Amino acid sequence: MECDVIITTAAIPGRPSPKLITDEMVADMKPGSVIVDLAAAGGGNCTLTKKGEIVTTENNVKIIGYDDLASRMATQSSNMYANNMYNLFSHIHDKAEKGPSFLGKVDEALNAPGDEGEIIWRSIVTSKNGKEVTAPPPPEPTPVKPKAEVKAKEVVVVDPMRQAMVTSGSLVGLSGLVLGMGTGVSP
Repeated sequence: MECDVIITTAAIPGRPSPKLITDEMVADMKPGSVIVDLAAAGGGNCTLTKKGEIVTTENNVKIIGYDDLASRMATQSSNMYANNMYNLFSHIHDKAEKGPSFLGKVDEALNAPGDEGEIIWRSIVTSKNGKEVTAPPPPEPTPVKPKAEVKAKEVVVVDPMRQAMVTSGSLVGLSGLVLGMGTGVSP
């Protein structure tokens, strides 16, 4: 299979989940691939899913069969948001640094030239003195280099009659040579 991540969701209330991914399909997946089976409560859409568990196959494919995955997402999203906010604040204001207050550092960061200011501009949306602060335009993308044209090889058309004549002539010549050599027995 060409997939690195598969998320299955086919579930039928009151009936077992249909099997959409077979053992052979899992065996053909690349090592490190992941299957998230959201239909694990009904037995799963993958034949190898085990309800409430993470299964790792012989070829290192992980099959996540949690039946309460949706309720686990609140913790994950809260942790991710907190981590992003911490990194943003750490970038703006270092604890060890003496100087302006946090809000003063935000103003410095918004007005910083180059990449230092870009990080803040692209991370937050804000206003200043009641006016919307507009971000600078994004940098121009690198132009794509045109591909060099590949010259087509010259196609040589072979005359079938000539090819048949050469082949049969070679065969007749070799047969005559073998007959001329005889049996190899001396008189």
